[in-house]
Amino acid sequence: MQAAVAATVPETVTSWLRKVQKEGSYICLSAFLLFAMRFQRRPYIWKGENCNDLVHVFMPLAAGRRWRRCSVDGVACVLGKGAGLSPDWTEQDLFPCTEEHHLHKVRHWVAAVNGG
Repeated sequence: MQAAVAATVPETVTSWLRKVQKEGSYICLSAFLLFAMRFQRRPYIWKGENCNDLVHVFMPLAAGRRWRRCSVDGVACVLGKGAGLSPDWTEQDLFPCTEEHHLHKVRHWVAAVNGG
């Protein structure tokens, strides 16, 4: 069984990478997880008022490693309907994830630091 799984993993990863490389592909949190593995960092992402340690949530086997927290957190944002593809949108057009602005509509990420 393990040999069969080991044989399919490289093809699965390669297939996924081909999809990601297409222009306009939506990769969501995968980019943050790849960053975490490459640089041995722990990205934290805010979804509304909830902060998630992505390594702990999606890579529990790596959660025990002493990876340093990123210097900034990511905040998942939804771009308001009125902004569309306009290059003139401002921070007032970005909304945090809420019941009204669902996570599946997230297409923007902003950096956040603790101001306190």
